[in-house]
Amino acid sequence: MTKRPHALCRLCGQVANLCNSHVIPKWCYQNSFNKKHQLKVAATPDLRLKPEQDGYKEYLLCENCEQRFSLLESYAKPILTDGRAPDADREFAYALNGVDAQKIKRFILSVVWRCSVSSSAPFYHIDIGDKHEKNMANALLLDDAIPAQIYPTLIYRLMAGPDALKDLIRSPSIERIEGHRCARVILSGYLFHVFVTSHDVPRDWEGWLLREINWVPIHRVDIGDLPWLKEEWEKLREHEQLQPVLDAERAGQ
Repeated sequence: MTKRPHALCRLCGQVANLCNSHVIPKWCYQNSFNKKHQLKVAATPDLRLKPEQDGYKEYLLCENCEQRFSLLESYAKPILTDGRAPDADREFAYALNGVDAQKIKRFILSVVWRCSVSSSAPFYHIDIGDKHEKNMANALLLDDAIPAQIYPTLIYRLMAGPDALKDLIRSPSIERIEGHRCARVILSGYLFHVFVTSHDVPRDWEGWLLREINWVPIHRVDIGDLPWLKEEWEKLREHEQLQPVLDAERAGQ
């Protein structure tokens, strides 16, 4: 049995026995494993990700902080994996009423924060910087509401024509969108944008943000409208079609 390291918890800063935690919750991968239970990942162009059978894990959190994040994950899981069919005739894929938008936002921020502080190779492309890692950690440790313009957060449902994607996951990254630094994370067919900025995002985006009210807008976007992702998706599908042929060739050698 591996001995747990006794070190600083990256979230609260207390010295404790650390948990070997998933950087991204394992249920986010549930539709992204192949028949060999290996993770199917669309990687950034200069980073080929090795298939993993248990996701990516790291010693980051003490038991109290692990439990704090676990509660957020348990709340978000049934909401983000309910298999609801998007409405093709509406701007929103759907809007969830009566859902605690603060818990959903905290869950998304917890994933962005973990990816940024992680030292694992798949997360090298997402670094929100020491200042924002500290500020985001403080926000996650407090129970106060996080205003819409503090780490503004958007959720998109990725579509391939009329079908919702369910099995796409991508190496997280930092991008610039209309001059703002943005953490971009794709999990199980959802695209999350978290703006990592000290400035307000444009006012015409305000209605799209997760707010302090119990209403969660999830927007529909076709993968064909995202050239940076369409190419990676097509390569992933091509690899999936080719892999059985390669496996058969190896078996016959």
